[in-house]
Amino acid sequence: MIGGLIIFDGLKPNQIGMTFLVAIISALAYMLFVLMMNLFFGHVGSAVALVLLVLQLSGSAGTYPIQLSNAFFEAIHPYLPMTYTVEALRKTISLNGNPAFDLILLLIFGLVSLALMLIGMTIRRNRLVETSLVN
Repeated sequence: MIGGLIIFDGLKPNQIGMTFLVAIISALAYMLFVLMMNLFFGHVGSAVALVLLVLQLSGSAGTYPIQLSNAFFEAIHPYLPMTYTVEALRKTISLNGNPAFDLILLLIFGLVSLALMLIGMTIRRNRLVETSLVN
């Protein structure tokens, strides 16, 4: 997406490499979260992930400043991973800021999702092994 915006729309990020890095880390973190939700909750997990996506679109201040939102979105704003993606992209595209804090939080979010997914997969595998040994 970033490449398309640069090539076709003329986007000129102040920090092009960091902009791509933010996009990649964000995509990986969200992908790991959705996979974890699917592993634990199946189709219900996909639905919950979709609801969280909609909440994040409104609560991450990506479309308009969070101060213009109602109290609910202002309250959940600091806890949404997309908040940190939006902040990091703002810093790398137009502000010449350092997105390190935002990237660390996104990495933590992705790694926690990965760890939970691995724990869940290990538990499932052990149950399958136990079931096959019993039969």
